[in-house]
Amino acid sequence: MAVGRHTREICERLDRAIADFRDGKSTYLVIMVPIRHGKSEIFSRHLPPHFLGLFPDEEVILTGYGQKLVDDFSSDCRGLLRPPKYQELFPEVRISEESAAVAHWELQDHQGSFTATGLGGALTGRGYGLGICDDYHKDRDDAESPATRESNWRAFTESFLTRAAPISLTLVGASPWNTDDII
Repeated sequence: MAVGRHTREICERLDRAIADFRDGKSTYLVIMVPIRHGKSEIFSRHLPPHFLGLFPDEEVILTGYGQKLVDDFSSDCRGLLRPPKYQELFPEVRISEESAAVAHWELQDHQGSFTATGLGGALTGRGYGLGICDDYHKDRDDAESPATRESNWRAFTESFLTRAAPISLTLVGASPWNTDDII
């Protein structure tokens, strides 16, 4: 991945949000960049393993326009927890062998977990210290549909946001498609 000025700024802002979380302050961030500019790489693939390494008793929820999208992100996140370099940084953080499905996995000997579900999917019994809503529209047709935008808004406000812990980090990332969407 190329590292541009926007990439550095996103990472610096996420570092401040993590510091605020550590200090007991919630953060709500909206990150808007064009398609293929690295936002998902940063906060849907790499941020959750980093966050769980720092806070292994926290829950992570990742949602997006479809289950396949978020399952792919989840699989990538799980893969990042396994290499020796990660284990050097966070030696006590391992994926539980008893709960390692792609859509939901937990950490061994900790309360931390990762849930991946499409926007509007089942979140009953789940919560988050880190909540990520990444790409809530799959394409232009989705973004132009009033019914889809309303459905996404309801899922975002009535389900996803209600799962935030009292102290949490909530991220919304998308390419701007419509002036009347979640952002």
